[in-house]
Amino acid sequence: YPVNPVILSTRPVGLFSVLGLPLRPLCPLWLTSFPIFFFFALLASWRFTSSYPTLRLSHLPRTVYHLPMPTPNVPEFIREDLQKLELSLADDQLKNLAEYLHLLLDANQRTNLTAIKDPDTAWRRLILDSLTLLPGLEMLEAGAQVIDIGTGGGLPGMPLAIARPDLSFTLLDATGKKVAFLQSCVEAIGLENVRPIQNRAEVVGHEPEHRQRYDLATVRAVGKIAEIAEYCLPLVKEGGRMLAMKGAAAETELADAGDALAVLGAGDLALIDAYPEGFDSELVLVSIVKERPTPKMYPREPGTPRKTPL
Repeated sequence: YPVNPVILSTRPVGLFSVLGLPLRPLCPLWLTSFPIFFFFALLASWRFTSSYPTLRLSHLPRTVYHLPMPTPNVPEFIREDLQKLELSLADDQLKNLAEYLHLLLDANQRTNLTAIKDPDTAWRRLILDSLTLLPGLEMLEAGAQVIDIGTGGGLPGMPLAIARPDLSFTLLDATGKKVAFLQSCVEAIGLENVRPIQNRAEVVGHEPEHRQRYDLATVRAVGKIAEIAEYCLPLVKEGGRMLAMKGAAAETELADAGDALAVLGAGDLALIDAYPEGFDSELVLVSIVKERPTPKMYPREPGTPRKTPL
């Protein structure tokens, strides 16, 4: 048919001939059909693409890579310091200490185990400090039971257990991640005299398996003496004792804890400088012998010894 572009057809024509309508490609009415066509095309496109998830960077798996720690070794200054302290360790024990510290610093990149990150400082403040307790273990016979309360990353318990494989060590901490790390260390190093357990001292202090079962309780950086005595003494046998690693304020804390120690069954007390002259350290060891049974009401409910010390 002849087409006059000025005259509009009264019949629906255009691209919608696919719907059964006659095709008249040059008819201006095609222009009136375009908005409808665009709407259906947009609808079809939305229905097609909405069935697929939108890819965003946040959906991609994220992997954090940590650089491998250097091969563990024993610094020469540690061997020299051990000689000055008159502490004798076999080469395989030193190797195990190096392996433990390697595992500790490596795991510390992912889990908060210690504020110390420098290896040399860690050898001095973590390993060597822990080994200064060894003279306090000399009186213990083979098979004696030692519990390390609030052990954290295993200090001082792990170094002591490596140095004294003839003693049995229980490492107690309330944090599951720390206990899991300690268990991995026990398996990696092959220690047969160490048992990590997850619990609070206020809880195990009332359990028959632990109450008054240990020959020695050790503790490091947990709290003031009145508080830690309530954690330790219920777990120690009569005639046993606790060894606490403290700083320069130990004497003042010990004086303030006099009443609490008397209630908990403490006997002889001693303050011992951990290092001889020539070492840059204020570490003090507090030795408290258990003379009498601890009353059954102690330790009190979890958190109470810290909030309201005796």
